[in-house]
Amino acid sequence: MSKNSHTHPHHLDMSSIDFISLFDRLDDGVIITDRNGCILFYNKTQSTIDSLAPKDVLGLKVTEIYDLNDRTSMIMKCITKKASIRNRTFFYRTISGKIAHTITSVYPIFKDEEITGAVCFVKDYELLQRSTPMSASCECHTDLGNSTKFTFADLVGSSAEFQRAVKIARKAASSASPIMLYGETGTGKELFAQSIHNHSNRKEKNMWLSTVLPYLMTFLKVYYLGQPEGHSPVHWTKPDFLKWPTEEPFFWMNFSPCPYIFRQNFCG
Repeated sequence: MSKNSHTHPHHLDMSSIDFISLFDRLDDGVIITDRNGCILFYNKTQSTIDSLAPKDVLGLKVTEIYDLNDRTSMIMKCITKKASIRNRTFFYRTISGKIAHTITSVYPIFKDEEITGAVCFVKDYELLQRSTPMSASCECHTDLGNSTKFTFADLVGSSAEFQRAVKIARKAASSASPIMLYGETGTGKELFAQSIHNHSNRKEKNMWLSTVLPYLMTFLKVYYLGQPEGHSPVHWTKPDFLKWPTEEPFFWMNFSPCPYIFRQNFCG
């Protein structure tokens, strides 16, 4: 039998793939730079995240379009240290004043053991929030009259970890202290929050649901850029910059984007 007889007729020729075109269709932002940090490629999603046109940034060094330097830029860190940076939460501001909150990964590009550049992948929290679909199960439940749909009876799971989480949540429901629910997107934090609310002595009141990010971004703009507060229901001052617009229970979603230094203001 010949050596080539086992070759699959549909073998994928990697050399024929247009990776640049593929990168331009990704939902993640993609930046490719040379060894000096000058931008060679800047995809459409990154353009949306930064509110900058590709034609305005190509050829420029990353520190020229972002309010960063060689020490604070993740791309420059990657190039300098010749090491990957993976899934790092990262705030930055562009030259146009746009503030972005992202999950960023950067990988060095090597040729003959010499670094020739870097490729950066960027996930934007705001875009992720818009693209995450609502749970189909929410549509099957009617409102309980307090802006919630779920109780502990709706939480189904048999693992020891799940049962332990439910037990702790039931105990927490009797407390008047703030409660933090931590977990990845899609793991049911909102269902737990509604169940806790409906198991508490506050269940007759409406439960308010909001994401941390818009309020956090408002604060950052006011704090760093001095922009007007507009019509936000939250009044920012310093240092006590967060005041509730209502006495009813709040559930803050997407807490992970919030830097630790600010979390006590939401939970305290």
